[in-house]
Amino acid sequence: MSYQVLSRKWRPKTFNEVVGQRHVTESLQNSVINNRLGHAYVLTGTRGIGKTSVARIFAKSVRCLERKSDGNPCENCRSCLEFDQSSSMNILEMDGASNNSVDDIRDLVGTIQTLPTYGEYKVYIIDEVHMLSVSAFNALLKTLEEPPEHVIFLLATTEPHKIPDTVLSRCQRFDFRNASVELIEQHLKEISEKENIVFESNMIPALIASQAQGSFRDALSLLDQVLSFSDNSNVSEESVSLALGLAKLSTVRSLAYYILIEDVDSISNLYRELLFSNVKLVNITKSLLDTFYDVIKNVDMLGSVGFSEEEQASLSEVTIDELYWIYEGLCKDFSWVVDSVSPEKSLEIVLQKYALRSQLLSRQAVPVSQVEKKKTKKPIKEKTWDDFEKLLETEAPAIAAQLFHGNLTKAPDLAGNSVLVSYGFSEKSYLFFDHLSQEGAKEKLEPMMCTFFKKEKAVVEFIKIKSEREDFQSKAEIIEEKIQNQNEEKLHNFKNHPIVKEAEKIFNSTLDKVNIKE
Repeated sequence: MSYQVLSRKWRPKTFNEVVGQRHVTESLQNSVINNRLGHAYVLTGTRGIGKTSVARIFAKSVRCLERKSDGNPCENCRSCLEFDQSSSMNILEMDGASNNSVDDIRDLVGTIQTLPTYGEYKVYIIDEVHMLSVSAFNALLKTLEEPPEHVIFLLATTEPHKIPDTVLSRCQRFDFRNASVELIEQHLKEISEKENIVFESNMIPALIASQAQGSFRDALSLLDQVLSFSDNSNVSEESVSLALGLAKLSTVRSLAYYILIEDVDSISNLYRELLFSNVKLVNITKSLLDTFYDVIKNVDMLGSVGFSEEEQASLSEVTIDELYWIYEGLCKDFSWVVDSVSPEKSLEIVLQKYALRSQLLSRQAVPVSQVEKKKTKKPIKEKTWDDFEKLLETEAPAIAAQLFHGNLTKAPDLAGNSVLVSYGFSEKSYLFFDHLSQEGAKEKLEPMMCTFFKKEKAVVEFIKIKSEREDFQSKAEIIEEKIQNQNEEKLHNFKNHPIVKEAEKIFNSTLDKVNIKE
């Protein structure tokens, strides 16, 4: 048997299978159950959200010989089977786009006086009815006003404003709601589970849903397209990227991360990789805005957005105000990029600008009078390693966060024209040692140390500290121990507070548990 595309295979066959249009299906079901049928209906809404499917289900239900008590067609009677096999002479479908002339409508009107071959009703479904010509609408108008009792018209359209008011006034109108990304995502997951489709990441269905632009049909078509690039129904970020010309979720997340930690070089390298992979600028910008939107909405749970624990630690100093400022600025600048002479280069400059925000915002014009005042001599303060680490928190927050899990093994040697630093990591922090060693942190740190300490040479050495050395503690452990001691002191003071002691006497009991709110 030939392959059937997902949008056709999973087209709803009953009212209960229609997703997101309960306000329409319930009304139509009630009209069928109570036998209060109108003679003409207009179903409106954007493409791919179920208008034609609902029209077909309603037509089958009206014609069904063994209709269920909830108003759904039985799917097994003669009428239902004939319609499914496209051999029904009592449910007639017409495409208004290709049959839009007055002659087409006159031919249709000429058949309505003919009684159904069996059953009570004859149903006409006209899809994309707004495509009919003015003359065609005029030819249909009289029939819509006074049709035979055995005829029902179902008119589906994406542009109801193009239908003459005289036609609309003779029909019951049902407006279909736009499908949200969340609803389409859930629909994709349910179908994928039935089709044994496996997603490499939980974010992939949401990505496909966002590209569907509110259409269930488009979402399933996109999924079909992605599956053609996948092996054994296993959908990876790579296959989505290749099939839809999108940037990988992990890549866009990394791009956002580099902007937040102000890593200009990594931004440029990653951005050029995206261009080399033939990812369109519009997809880069949209995906980046979506990522920053998710970051803002989940600022207290960045792990749910996909950032690792290490990345979350390096983003701890980013404020919500800063995130809103970046998002608003990117929205404005992306509009400028699209209309610029060189969009590719313009976008790279925009991304770099937000990565240099700390430097740009700190450079403010200073009046000459104030410059003269600043020339007064001040005592020179000797720079320390602590001062340098404060600089790192601004200039290289990712490295600063990793160093936080280690500590100096001895005081830095600042003698002569060089600076020598030995930095250790205990066994529980070997992960950070490995990351600093592999990511080329020394190559970034040593030039910064030369500039900061005004030395010709700088050497930083990362050392693994063995567990038997009990005198070594990382900065994180020192702070954790300090907090623990403070909490123990608070607990002791609370338990021995006169009011607590008096309460224990009154109730002849002892304090069982104390929760200290940090």
